[in-house]
Amino acid sequence: MDQRLAVNPRNWNERVPVHAASDFYDVAGFNTGGGAIASPCYEWQHSMAEIVNALLAAGLRLQFIHEFPFSNYRALPGMGRGADGWWRLPERTDSIPLLFSLRAAKARPRQGTG
Repeated sequence: MDQRLAVNPRNWNERVPVHAASDFYDVAGFNTGGGAIASPCYEWQHSMAEIVNALLAAGLRLQFIHEFPFSNYRALPGMGRGADGWWRLPERTDSIPLLFSLRAAKARPRQGTG
């Protein structure tokens, strides 16, 4: 078995308590049949380097990467929810990126190479 396939379930199992304690999920309602998942959510644990290198290896051109000092759920103990609904660390909120976005596009062929 590929080592990455074994690591992902282990990482997920270690993080289940954080997800279950989050206000984002209605675990009690879901367990009693009263809750529903409105849309599927897929999560994987990959490093920034793995993500960027996979895009580059696929021939894509990276256009930007943005990092954000907030999360859509309580990812770490001690985080507080702001008036805007985002979760942040109480001090030095800009020191740890908790969320990122990126854009990549199909690389254009170079002029005169075809």
